[in-house]
Amino acid sequence: MRLLPLIGGKIRLASIEGSNGQVQLISTKSKNTFSWLIPHEKDREQSTENSNIMPDYPALISKIRTSLFESVPDFVRLTHLSAILQKDTSETRLGVPVALLEDGHFSARIKGEDNLGIFEWTTAGDIDAGSGSARIVLYPVSSKKNRIPFTGSWIKLKAGMDTLKIDLHESGMRENTFKLEGDIQVNGMWINHWRLAPSEIQIGSASLQYIASLSESNVTLEAGSKAILNQLHIELEAEYRYQAEKKYRLKARIPEIESQAFFQSLPAGLFTNLEGIKTKGLLTYSLDFELESERPDAVIFRSDLQEKNFRISDMGKENPAKLNQEFIHNVYEKGQLVKQFPVGPSNPDFVPLTEISRTLISSVLTSEDGNFFSHRGFNGDAFRKSIAENYRKGKFARGGSTISMQLVKNVFLTRNKTIARKIEEALLVWLIEEHRLVSKDRMLEVYLNIIEWGPGIYGIGPASKFYFNKKPSLLSLEECIFLAMIIPRPKGFAYHFDPEGALKEYTSGYFNLLGGLLIRKGVIDSTQKNPETSKIIINGPAKNYLFKNDSITPVDSSFIENTSFTEEIP
Repeated sequence: MRLLPLIGGKIRLASIEGSNGQVQLISTKSKNTFSWLIPHEKDREQSTENSNIMPDYPALISKIRTSLFESVPDFVRLTHLSAILQKDTSETRLGVPVALLEDGHFSARIKGEDNLGIFEWTTAGDIDAGSGSARIVLYPVSSKKNRIPFTGSWIKLKAGMDTLKIDLHESGMRENTFKLEGDIQVNGMWINHWRLAPSEIQIGSASLQYIASLSESNVTLEAGSKAILNQLHIELEAEYRYQAEKKYRLKARIPEIESQAFFQSLPAGLFTNLEGIKTKGLLTYSLDFELESERPDAVIFRSDLQEKNFRISDMGKENPAKLNQEFIHNVYEKGQLVKQFPVGPSNPDFVPLTEISRTLISSVLTSEDGNFFSHRGFNGDAFRKSIAENYRKGKFARGGSTISMQLVKNVFLTRNKTIARKIEEALLVWLIEEHRLVSKDRMLEVYLNIIEWGPGIYGIGPASKFYFNKKPSLLSLEECIFLAMIIPRPKGFAYHFDPEGALKEYTSGYFNLLGGLLIRKGVIDSTQKNPETSKIIINGPAKNYLFKNDSITPVDSSFIENTSFTEEIP
């Protein structure tokens, strides 16, 4: 032990040596060997009196940091350490042949095996207790692709890398705020998770230079922080207020960059349609997001990709301009091809835009995307309302997709709800809309001819026959409103009907609201009566689906509030 700290009542070790250490931690339904580490219910009950008092996180972290750095011995040598970690059916075995620390420099080798295979990593670095700084390097022993420990078995995400470097340059308390600065660098990283993308994502090289602070109420990534992804330099700011009134804030900016470098920097495997794209010109990007839990309707969301002298010389794997001519449309459900048909004159079910009822077009636009002809692919107001609604309900209850986004999703992308798909969707919409690769009329024509209107019913031509045994040009006002109503959930159209084949009472609110909007916009004459649900008579093949309903199906009380009507119309 060190004598000087001992005089002050602190135990500080000068050296540690040990061998053959073993530990076994098990957590299953029948056995738990570390439950003593978890507070008992009695302890929780005793602490409820102070449950509303927020811990002083800055002081706590500063104390932990100081204790850790002051406790670093001058010399450590540990040999033949082993551990068995079991969580339910996942078991991980770890072994450390030798771990050394001498004069602030440490090194160790970690061998492991879990349900998915073996891994072996080396870690090394330096700890400077005087300045409170540290440097850690982690890399696999083998040059082959190596998983990061515990990924894929404990965490349902597989990941690996060539090298990870962590530099902690400075830390400490300033004006009751804990400050932390440093760098994190990773090379050759790959990630595989179904929520991110359907295949493995190759990130390449990435780094984060951060200036972080923790106060009594906020965790902040301060201005001056910067991330680098291959050739992309991203200026970052972020904030999370963790008190009762929560706040989330994120700002990101990519300064002007060559457009080709922008696309080449995006992780391989993240996209499918944009692979091989070739461009010239310059791009800049900015994102501004802010949400407070007490005022979700005041959410701020601005996302802007700007171009300068931008042009496309090669669209790569998939060319969005194919929408301008007849093409084969593939319909996938759960990754399986369920239908294939041409979108164009060779298909007898294809209906040109000029042969579709104007009232139907107006009904669909008002219900789905009233700003379609004026926006460039994105409806900021609708998206902000979607964020606020989803936050209030704590689930995905309302979407903010425009017709442009729905079209891109249906034609070019799978229905997998992945982060990669949403990013690729946004980029494809931007390319199409900003550079007018496809006219608005043609986009709307394709959209109405490919979307699902019922179980296995794709396109407005088959839909008109399926429900009303009519051509799309002959649809009545009520029939147009009905078809617009079922677009969000076409397979479940029958649940809007009672056992007698009449629309349920709650749908009249939708009919009155949409009908009123159509009158105000001059689409229908103001002298007409409000649309009546009683005029909906299903006389096509769809009537065979109606009486399979359970007559006690509850009314969907959120039907109207989750319908996103907009005021504008061309």
